[in-house]
Amino acid sequence: MYLHSAFSPDGTLLAVTGWADDHQTYVPIEPGSKEYRVEEMTGPERKSHVFVWDVRTGSQQAHWEADPIEKAVLAPDGMTLATAHNYRVCLRDLLTGLVQKTFLENLSLKYSPGFWEFAFSSNGCRLAVTLEGSDNPGGAYALDLVADSAVMPLYTTDEGEPFDFRSVLHCRFLSGDRLLVGTGYTYDAEDYVYLWDVTTGKKLLTFRGDDPKYEGEAGQPIILSPDGTLLVLVPEDLIGTASVWKLTEQEGAYFWQEQGTFGGDLHATCLGKFSPSGRLFAAPETEGADFNGDVPAASTMTLWEMPSGKERVSFTVPGRCYCWAFAPNGETFAALSGMPAGNYWGDVPEYLLHLWDTETGAERAVLRTENRKTNLLSHEPRNARFSPDGFHLVVSHLRHVELWDLTSILDADGR
Repeated sequence: MYLHSAFSPDGTLLAVTGWADDHQTYVPIEPGSKEYRVEEMTGPERKSHVFVWDVRTGSQQAHWEADPIEKAVLAPDGMTLATAHNYRVCLRDLLTGLVQKTFLENLSLKYSPGFWEFAFSSNGCRLAVTLEGSDNPGGAYALDLVADSAVMPLYTTDEGEPFDFRSVLHCRFLSGDRLLVGTGYTYDAEDYVYLWDVTTGKKLLTFRGDDPKYEGEAGQPIILSPDGTLLVLVPEDLIGTASVWKLTEQEGAYFWQEQGTFGGDLHATCLGKFSPSGRLFAAPETEGADFNGDVPAASTMTLWEMPSGKERVSFTVPGRCYCWAFAPNGETFAALSGMPAGNYWGDVPEYLLHLWDTETGAERAVLRTENRKTNLLSHEPRNARFSPDGFHLVVSHLRHVELWDLTSILDADGR
């Protein structure tokens, strides 16, 4: 099961979505228990499960099932969950799972699409949805959630050609009705960022990774800041110097301006993340590290100031770094590390959760957690995120989630 988690905007609720593997389902360990075990199903169908907990008390507020959910994201109201599955997008009540609205169900699709990215506008009135592949009609849609099932297809050319990409890494609403979509690895080995006016469907700007104007190379991954105004163009071979670009508007025209470069010996910049404000960028560096077989003896996380690309601090953790996250105010950085046994994908006896001060680089705490297994399958961590107030951290593993209360460690202002 692959688990995805999200906090409500006020940080009081934690929603977890995922699905069990084929022929498996969830069964409470004992009647009324909040802990579940995975058991074999008698039927062939998979079901997604959605759990909702009260962060303050730890009490379970809801648990419901649905057809396999490929993508889910919480709306700004904190009580509406947008889900994608079975050729359609649904708006559901978070606590009951009841469908409130359905979109895209009448599309003539050649195959079940992969829903790569969702993004709500800040007021919750629009939802942007991007689909995988060129065999389906169009690759991006702007859904008007106020009007009854109003759908605006977003095309990449004036002739109405659909997307031709393998993945969408980013989808961001800017102020007003401007939408940015950054693609991943396209079929023609080029990468793009598109800017649309979602009220008219008009394409306002295209950024192409291999355009000589931007001195890029084909196949360069693109990373967008949370507000969509900054862009990191990753080296083609993922090792080397990355460049930073800023989205600029002058007299109604949009264009990208290069701000600086950073990295040098940077490795795997495509795994990098911006802080919520976009003022910092974190990425792992393992190039030149000491290795025990193919297991790194240590990994380094480096933070750069954006958009200048100036290095601020570096953190070294033992073994492999699995996931990391910035606190909402950007003043605390968390990373989960572990030392795999035998090889890079080996079991980890215990994981270490590190907390650092992003201004000084001082380590604030190291917390330990044991590895868990289900049917000999190790629960590898996949993602980490802070609550909106910065006092809780949720780590999504392969088959369970951990919620850390950091109140006693962090200052009253969430540092």
